[in-house]
Amino acid sequence: MTSAGPFAVLFPNEAGQLTGSQTILWDVAGTDAAPVSVSTVDILLSTNGGYDYPIVLASGTANDGAETIVLPEFYSGSARIKIRANGNVFFDISDSDFTILPETYVLVTETNTLGNGSSLVIPAYGTKGFASEFPSVLTVSNTPGLIDQVEVHLHGLSHGFVDDLDLLLVGPGGQGVILLSDAGAGAFASGVDLTFADDGDGFPSGGVLFSGRFHPQNIGTYGDSFPVAGPHGTSLSVFEDTDPNGAWSLYALDDSVGDSGLLAGGWSLSITTTHVEEPANLPPTLVTPSGRFVHVGTTLVVTNEAVDPDGTGPLTFDLLPDSLPGAALDEAGVLTWTPTGSFVGTTNRCHVSVTDSGSPNLSAQ
Repeated sequence: MTSAGPFAVLFPNEAGQLTGSQTILWDVAGTDAAPVSVSTVDILLSTNGGYDYPIVLASGTANDGAETIVLPEFYSGSARIKIRANGNVFFDISDSDFTILPETYVLVTETNTLGNGSSLVIPAYGTKGFASEFPSVLTVSNTPGLIDQVEVHLHGLSHGFVDDLDLLLVGPGGQGVILLSDAGAGAFASGVDLTFADDGDGFPSGGVLFSGRFHPQNIGTYGDSFPVAGPHGTSLSVFEDTDPNGAWSLYALDDSVGDSGLLAGGWSLSITTTHVEEPANLPPTLVTPSGRFVHVGTTLVVTNEAVDPDGTGPLTFDLLPDSLPGAALDEAGVLTWTPTGSFVGTTNRCHVSVTDSGSPNLSAQ
């Protein structure tokens, strides 16, 4: 009797930063032998934490436990590998997300704050029900990169009994976080500014609610009536490594009769993202050759040299229009010149430029 398995990804299989050429490793675990007899596998890449695997890194490669592939030239903070059998149903995926970095990159982290300044009456009518905008929508656009952190700001909140408030934030990808539900134990708020962040303080109970920075809190489910299917957690980390662009929706309601409230200044988001930018191209520098003496009728040969600080590819050399009559220069920078009798006793200069292959092309003389 022959046993096989478990077939398993070995590398990459934990958090880390990878770039360029990598050797993918897996435990064949006898699956290449009879009776399983899987001779080839496909290696696939996910850039969204394993939701799907649209990128084929290798197709029909030998089921021998190792394959060298080249990762794509873009940034992803939530990449995973999937190795699947050809002609069978088994596969395995990386246990954890890893990060793909382009071989030449600059990581840019920035925080943008965007707001919806429309006031919300909570509830719209009476003392129980949905807010006057349900949901209140804030649209984010043209923000590059993936989310590292989200903070939510409420501006000018007043309510006679904060425990009645239920607040749900839903991101563009459908992830939801309960910011506040049945918390406060009867606290009273008048024109306060609240920030919700995962590293905030615990929400106070009773008395007068002052402005502050708090972590989301859900005490119970009494009266919660959100139209977005849950369950919903209380950690804003659910938005990490997702696209910030699109509609963000704040659902606000009062779940019990007796009191009402107002969000006078609307609400805003502070979204911290990380994205990759190509490094700025730096111009090359010509190395000035030393002076040379040359006799009439003798060919002078000078190899020009240049330094490209960012190595953006081949350098191209050119003669400038005011160079020596009869001088020649090839693209590799080799200058040739044979002086005639008219140059006896003279000092002459040859002007050369060098251009790199970066974007944009930059030159030096």
